[in-house]
Amino acid sequence: MTKDGSKRIVILSDLQQPFVDNASLAAVENFLSVVRPDEIVYNGDIVDFPTLSDHIQDPLLTTAGVQNTIDAVGEMFSRHQKLLKNNLPVFVWHGGNHEDRFRRRLWSRAPEFAGIKDFTIPSLFHLDKHSAPIRYVNYDEGTLYRDVFLVVHGTIVTQDSASTAKAMFRKYHISGCSGHTHRLGTYYKRTYRETCVWAENGCLCDINPRAAWSKHWARFPDWQQGFSMLTFPGPGKRFFLEQFPIVNHKFVYGGKVYG
Repeated sequence: MTKDGSKRIVILSDLQQPFVDNASLAAVENFLSVVRPDEIVYNGDIVDFPTLSDHIQDPLLTTAGVQNTIDAVGEMFSRHQKLLKNNLPVFVWHGGNHEDRFRRRLWSRAPEFAGIKDFTIPSLFHLDKHSAPIRYVNYDEGTLYRDVFLVVHGTIVTQDSASTAKAMFRKYHISGCSGHTHRLGTYYKRTYRETCVWAENGCLCDINPRAAWSKHWARFPDWQQGFSMLTFPGPGKRFFLEQFPIVNHKFVYGGKVYG
């Protein structure tokens, strides 16, 4: 947060490492270097953990082991901190249902190891070893900003863009942003006291229908790439939410094309 109380928070969702779209992520990283936000929220499903899934997996997908995923995410975090080293923001990682695969596998297959400190996401990914330690928030807990805006990975999936946003608003009755659906969309609701908004945050994973992992889910997945930025212009509760659709690895901010 700046001296005048303003704050900018960039929200990234559903990278699904190792299935991240590196070209779109590079465009977002260029944006981060220009905007230099006060906080970055990695809002769940930053990892995919295909080998820990309870579902039958395509063997082409399971070649990416757990250690490879840990290494890829660690490299990304280090890259982001180096990129912003002159004014390090706060880094927050919200657990999603894919991060929770690790806990579910541990509890179901090796419950005797569940109490070991090293068998947790923060320990596995060495989140306290970075220049700016990364705060991990357990699945579906989220972070509430200034009592008016909730960022959470989400547990609801409905069919169409923005329909999940509407369902999430009805669940929490507050403005917010969630991932999980890999779709973009916004839902607005004016109440007696205020105008509320809930956003579906899109994804940064590979949505190319030729990609092996996309074909595993759907021949042509109805997903959209994108991310959001939450801005508090001063010390109060007034906020503005901007959403950035990414099409063909490109998006626009401030009249500039990134990507």
